[in-house]
This record gives sequence, C-alpha cells and structure tokens, in this order.
Amino acid sequence: MPTTEPVPGGQPPTMKLPDLVLEQGYAFAATTYRENGLAILSGVQDMINLRAAFADYARSTYGVTPQHVYATGVSEGGLVVTLLGERHPGAATGALATCAPIGSFKKQLDYFGDFRVLFDVFFPDVIEPHWTPTSQFISSDTISAWNDKSLQKLVILAPQSDPTDAAKLIAMSKVAVDRTNLATLATTAGLATLHVLEYNIVAANDAITKLGGNPFSNSQRWYWGSGSPASDLQVNLKVARFAPNLEALQSLARGYETSGDLTMPLVSLQTTGDDVIPSWQQTLYAAKVLAAGRSSLLTTKSINRWGHCTFTADEVLSAFKSLASAAATRG
Repeated sequence: MPTTEPVPGGQPPTMKLPDLVLEQGYAFAATTYRENGLAILSGVQDMINLRAAFADYARSTYGVTPQHVYATGVSEGGLVVTLLGERHPGAATGALATCAPIGSFKKQLDYFGDFRVLFDVFFPDVIEPHWTPTSQFISSDTISAWNDKSLQKLVILAPQSDPTDAAKLIAMSKVAVDRTNLATLATTAGLATLHVLEYNIVAANDAITKLGGNPFSNSQRWYWGSGSPASDLQVNLKVARFAPNLEALQSLARGYETSGDLTMPLVSLQTTGDDVIPSWQQTLYAAKVLAAGRSSLLTTKSINRWGHCTFTADEVLSAFKSLASAAATRG
C-alpha cells in the first residue's frame, strides 16, 4: 500500500503519489517549484523542462524513449498541468488535475478575499490591521504571528466565543463544512476558517506583487445568507470594498485563466466539500471545455466528502487509470 499520512478531522489519509505510481509499474519524476507563492507560470515551464530532462535520462541510461507521459498536479499544481494540457500539446500524453482551481483563478482569489473581508466584519478584533484598499499588504507582524501559530489560535477561539456570528460567516462566505456529521460540524468549520484565511495572510502580498496589483475586487458584490435581509444589509454596509485593479486583471487573463481548449485528455478529481478549492471550480471548467468543443477530452470525477484533497489511494488510482484509458483510446 502507498505510504499514508493522517489528515485532521477524521478524513481519509493522504497518500504519497510517487509510491502510488511506482507500485503500478510507472516511472515517476517530480519537480519542486522554483519559487514560493504564486508559481503557476513558472510551474508550467518547469513541467516542460522536467519532461525533457526525464526523456534524456531514459535514453542515456536505459536506451529507451518514453512513449506515454502523464502530468499530475495537486491543488495549484492541478492548474499547472491543466494549463500545460491546453497550451503545450506535445508536453504530455494526458493530465490529472486534483482539487484544483481550474474553472477560474480570478474567482478563486475572490473566494479567498471574500472570506477575509467577511471575517473582519464578524470578528473585528482578531486580525489587525483589517484588510482594506488602504491596507492591502498583509503586515509582517501578522504573517509572523500566523507562522508562529499565535494568530491561528486566536482565529480558532474567536468563532467559538460567538457561534452565531461564526455560523453567519460560514453561510455568507459559502465555505464548505462537513454537515454530514453534527458532531464534527464545529471542528470542520474551525478548520475551514484556518484553511481559507491562510491563503489571504500568507499569499496575498506575493500575488499582489507578481500580478502588478491586487486581483481581489468586490465593489459590486452583495453578500447574503446571514439569516435575514436586515442582517445581510448590515454586513454589506460594513465590509471593506475593493475596486478592480486593471493591471492585475489583465495579468490573470493573460497567464492564469484556463480556456477549456484542451489538446490532450484531462481527468479532474474533486471532493464535493472542498473548503479550499470549491467544487464549483470543476463545474466551471466543464462548461469551458464544452464551449470549446473539447468535452471528449475531459473526464470529471467527484468524491462526496469534506476537505481539501481528501482522496483515498484507490480514488486517485482510479482517476489515473481513467486517464491512461482515455489516452489509449485516443491513440
């Protein structure tokens, strides 16, 4: 069996992909990101370089040329291999994208930003300074407090002190929690709060810098779901409003948004209750692929479970076999 690692919240253990692939008789090569943070574009080039290096190694060491090469990626890496599958037809035989923001990267960044500005409304004394257009870069003190876990402890305690506002935050942000088990509902809500906030606190500065501006915009967004129109109105009057940044939007459109115009088979694997990368990302991407006339190249697989990338080894293996089958059928 593949080596597994425990996952909080009683979810299935994660598996180490190299072990899983090697046990099926495939060779495995991996590349780490050359940079931290937003590394999608460089990640695509790294995959191209990796394929070339692996092919050279196979020829020089074993005298063979790889006939089938499958690109796999998890989370941000799933977007990397999807862009590879759209823009570089010779780079792989097919791609497997798991729990990935492939439908719209702009909407994914808005999802993270929405949660942060809503959190600041419901729990205004926890993270200072608030995230606003005049204070859009996360302070070094805030990042340090998050990394040493002192801020994470405050983030967990705040919703526990006011379950009513915590429930409103989850409802208005549309973040997935595990509603199948009432005993773990509060636990998964707390974990989801940590998971989603982390992307704003740890990654916002890097994204703003690399994109040439803040990609988050909510100037026309109406947040709803708190339980009453009057309560919704009060939240919307208090929430920080960000105007669109043209340079950031152009950067996203040029480099980070998928088109659906696949050039090779792609399998998308997603949990229905992913709190970090919502399941609607898979739905949006399927619509793009349909519009591009490439539906025959896309296979979507959904697992009815809460959590980010909480797949079992058998589920990942099944998705990989579907990819290999689709590639073989295509010839």
